[in-house]
Amino acid sequence: MLKPLEDLVSRLLLGLPGRSVEILPLEKSIRRVAAVGLVAAIDQPSYNESLRDGFALHRDYALAPDGRAVFEIRGEIAAGHMQEGELVSQQAFRVMTGAQVPGNCSSVIPKEVTCTVDGQLVIPGAALQDSRSFIKKKGEDITTGESIAQAGTVLCPALLASLAAVAVDQVRVFEQPLCGFFTTGKELVSKAVDLGKGKKVSSNQYLLPGLLTMYGAHCCGLGIAGDDCLQLESMLLSAVSKNFDVLVSTGGTGPGKFDLIERTFLKLGGEVYSTRLGMLPGKSVVVGRMNNTIFCGLPGPPSAVEVILHEFVGPLLLKLQGVGGQWPRPVQAYLEQDFELRVRDVVQVKSGVYQIRKGMCWVRRAAAGEPSTCNVIVPQKMQRIKAGTLVDVHMKVSPFSL
Repeated sequence: MLKPLEDLVSRLLLGLPGRSVEILPLEKSIRRVAAVGLVAAIDQPSYNESLRDGFALHRDYALAPDGRAVFEIRGEIAAGHMQEGELVSQQAFRVMTGAQVPGNCSSVIPKEVTCTVDGQLVIPGAALQDSRSFIKKKGEDITTGESIAQAGTVLCPALLASLAAVAVDQVRVFEQPLCGFFTTGKELVSKAVDLGKGKKVSSNQYLLPGLLTMYGAHCCGLGIAGDDCLQLESMLLSAVSKNFDVLVSTGGTGPGKFDLIERTFLKLGGEVYSTRLGMLPGKSVVVGRMNNTIFCGLPGPPSAVEVILHEFVGPLLLKLQGVGGQWPRPVQAYLEQDFELRVRDVVQVKSGVYQIRKGMCWVRRAAAGEPSTCNVIVPQKMQRIKAGTLVDVHMKVSPFSL
């Protein structure tokens, strides 16, 4: 995350009440954020477990003159069953993968290296000398009380599987941030069926919920407000009354006659923290707070909205939920083609497409309408970057998408 944006996020979160916590059954906690550290309730595995279909042996046995060992097959242990009794010399239990081996079992011999003769198990000496036991000991992976996840961890599917395996059946998670959004502009309509002269579909209405939920928010669309002070006042007052954690708007943030977001927000008692993000896009924004609601007034073009969501609003939502780690995730890649840019006194962020070819990471500018997988970070006062130059890239992923 760019340093000016980190500072702005910290200021916006300062003084906000702590997030509420709820207790959920494990199966309903997918992609929620752990509010406390999670520890194992049992060992994993919880018993000495066979890693192969084969035969459980006691360490004491005698070899025949031909170098083989012969064992009496005492019984069979299937997965999910426990065998009563202990092994003794020259006896074996047939065991299945995942089954609990007897307490004094020293090793499991895979069945493919054995044979049976007249109902007795015959094992070559070479197989008996194998240093591998093919047994996973109780607690070998995880021991009771061991940390599985820290507070602030997003509970992804693989982590839920790990928690289930160590008998964690409910978790304390932070409540999802409630995020409202609306678009502005007299020219905007919700659907193509309503198109008329000078009208266009509000594509940000479809872009915003997808991006906001990608960062763990619960979204509520509020519709479209025209470039009119009374409509904007009504929209903002209605939004604030719903106690949103974050409110996002698009359009109306520039210096033009009909760009009314900032003045309306201030009129209603909002406090503006910034009107520039220290990057492009982000020259004209309105970022502030009204009571405990964080407001992010973004420019109208969807391409700018997407960049700012990944670089600023998304990381803001993550930090609001206590998610740890660095987001966006930075990597480096080689440019596929020259970058020609106007010289700017701020960092420029361009949508790109990231690929790995022949063991090398490459990035190029995303074409108009092409899905972008990353943002290319262009340092300030750079006009031309040659193909083959190593550049910084922010991947368009979040811990909720992993």
